[in-house]
This record gives sequence, structure tokens and C-alpha cells, in this order.
Amino acid sequence: MKSEDIFIYNSDDDTLYIQVDKAPNSDNIITIDSVELQVYLDINATTGGLIRVEIVKPRDIIKRSPAGPVMTYNSELDALYIYLADGNQEELCDLIFHNTSNGTMVTLNRNDVGNLVGIEILGLECIVESFDPVPAR
Repeated sequence: MKSEDIFIYNSDDDTLYIQVDKAPNSDNIITIDSVELQVYLDINATTGGLIRVEIVKPRDIIKRSPAGPVMTYNSELDALYIYLADGNQEELCDLIFHNTSNGTMVTLNRNDVGNLVGIEILGLECIVESFDPVPAR
């Protein structure tokens, strides 16, 4: 998939959307707040599959470089780690997107039984900066 099929950035409210799967009709989507009111997950209510990740204020995350138990941003690596479960349960990952020319990558980290335990975004600043600013209205 191409980056424009995966990433949507709304510069008006500084929100990055990462499309993981095709969305069913809106009646079958459950949105959960998973991390510090800055990360929301849209889940397919029928299958339980992840549809979309919403990151609110990614530019703020980049500026303040949080380092906590649920979200860590490493400015040297331009990497955001979102932890959805306690402990280091990461065993497997699903590669959602990888751009070899600029090194950006999104993975969903899973434990040994396949449960989603984390999200890793390499090149967060690169992704956000790749969108041209939307002209003011």
C-alpha cells in the first residue's frame, strides 16, 4: 500500500490517522481511548480487528518526547512506542507499512497468542512533515 492509502493528517486539529484495514459500515465500529487521551483505536465490533489508529497532537508528542509506561517517543530515532498491555509481552508483529526510501514504518506488536500489545511508528516526524500544510480558510 502507498502512504496516501495508510496515512491521513488533519493539520487543522493536528491529528494523524493510520488506516490499518477497510472499515465496515459505521454501525460496526467501536472507538476506544487507549493511551492518555492521545491515541484512539477504531475496532471492528464484529471481528475485533483493528481498523484505524488516531493519534491526537503528534506534533506535541514530538516536542515533549514523553517517556512513560504507556507511550514513549525517542527523538533520536524518531520512533513512537505505544504500549497497550502491561509488561514486555511482545513476541510477534504485523507490518502495516514500510517505506524503504525514508525509513518510515508502522508495526502492530502482538503477544504469543496474537493479542495486540503495542504499536510502533518509526519516522513519526517524517510522516507528519510529509503533509503539506492546509491553507487557512
